[in-house]
Amino acid sequence: MDGTLELHRFHQLPDEVIAQQLLAVRGIGQWTVDMHLMFQLDRKDVLPVGDLGVRKGVMRHFGLRALPTPDEMRDLTERWQPYRSLGSWLMWAAADSNDGNV
Repeated sequence: MDGTLELHRFHQLPDEVIAQQLLAVRGIGQWTVDMHLMFQLDRKDVLPVGDLGVRKGVMRHFGLRALPTPDEMRDLTERWQPYRSLGSWLMWAAADSNDGNV
């Protein structure tokens, strides 16, 4: 590859390959990759472990006393696979709700 992103081919590529290509671009981090996978490519199994809203939602949903680490989030949400993107949407809602319920 010559360093050019072939965005038109992303819908055919696995998440890991897309992440590798995007992360090679200066200024693009994992959060941006996760959002691109979820919202542009409509991938169903993305868990943005670095997103503060999702972390807060997981903390509230699971009754944790502190924000979960990325590994804790993966462990806690393992049974949500292959729909962790939907779970992430629900965690954003839980983080925004007054009572923590969705």
